[in-house]
Amino acid sequence: MAGVALSDHDAVIRDLFDEDKMQELTGDEGPVVSRIRKLTEWSGDQWLLPIQYATNQSVSATFATMQSLAVFNKFKQFAIDPYEYFGRVLFSRRFLKQAKGENAMAYVDGMENEWAGLLKTLTLERAFQFYGNGSGCRGQLTTAADPLRPTDVTTVTAYLQNPQDSVYFYVGMEVGLAAAATGGASRANSVTLDGIDPETGKLTADIRWDTITGGAAEDYVHRKGDYDLDLLGLAAWVPPTAPGAAPFEGVVRTAHTAALGGNRLTLGGLSIAEGLRTLAAQCRIYGAQSVREKSDGGMSLICTMHTDRWTELETELHTDGIRDFVHEVGEFGFPAIRMRTPAGPVDVYGDPMCPYSYAWLLDTKTWKFRSAGKMPEIVDDDGQKILREAAANQFEGRAGWIAALGCGAPGNNGCLTF
Repeated sequence: MAGVALSDHDAVIRDLFDEDKMQELTGDEGPVVSRIRKLTEWSGDQWLLPIQYATNQSVSATFATMQSLAVFNKFKQFAIDPYEYFGRVLFSRRFLKQAKGENAMAYVDGMENEWAGLLKTLTLERAFQFYGNGSGCRGQLTTAADPLRPTDVTTVTAYLQNPQDSVYFYVGMEVGLAAAATGGASRANSVTLDGIDPETGKLTADIRWDTITGGAAEDYVHRKGDYDLDLLGLAAWVPPTAPGAAPFEGVVRTAHTAALGGNRLTLGGLSIAEGLRTLAAQCRIYGAQSVREKSDGGMSLICTMHTDRWTELETELHTDGIRDFVHEVGEFGFPAIRMRTPAGPVDVYGDPMCPYSYAWLLDTKTWKFRSAGKMPEIVDDDGQKILREAAANQFEGRAGWIAALGCGAPGNNGCLTF
């Protein structure tokens, strides 16, 4: 077999990562994100999204009074900026030059694995950011006085308060710390994760955690470079606490916190099923004031919660004597619990990427990912998928996205806090 030339790289990538392969690598991101519409065109600097929060109130039982009124439909226009995210692969020039005979296929296999690994990581990152509030924080460390899992920053070991958050971390990830979950500043320096224990939430770093300047127990952990730079996901559009006076995508949402910022409910003494039904009723009430595209039709609610919460709900319903409610739905055959609610049937999915403390009721017809190109995609705008590195004897390929998440009717959606 002849050797592999650099000019062959793009052709091999085109063959290995055709539409079907890209769908396989980037489409199976979970039961909920896979159902969010993805538009791959972005025109202009911002995505302008008008949202109705009040209906025409020029009505009266008295004709003269009706004529005197001029209170019509009210809208707020959200001005959404795109968020960029980047990733890269590296290929050794020496390996490329030695790719002769059987080694040529070894290079092709290695190249495929590197690209596939990067695209998979970006797909998981998209799922993580879908649930987030833009802060990039993936979990909070325990206290130094925790009786079972204390965080001691003078060692290489730290623990997450919610072990379930370990799904957001990967061996080899470089992470930083911040004292505040959002709105603060990332501390200087970082560590690299050498080990993760999902059962206990233990994160083992390559060096002591106090290598991060000022690093302390109860700090928030984020991927290096991401603090307060991720796209705004569910926890920003439909936050667990009512939005205040701070502008969100250019809009102050206090005029109607449900219609502009979604509904919310704290479970308290309710069962999970009772909480979901109550929240669904709220979504139906305030969703009635929302206007969607005519082609969208009526509400189409689903619910997403952490897989452990999903198991709790299944057990809860079995205990109540309810049977035969679990069925396979969706393109990838994810199991769902179908519940009757005041807003109609709701399919409840368990997703390990959903934060353990929250569940969201989503009208999927109101949500869109909008991106400039695919999300993610291999960067080849200049016609090249691989370029020489300026300061190293290797070649670099890039992938990523320019994208944002938007909701056309927040009032149709809700957040449940456990």
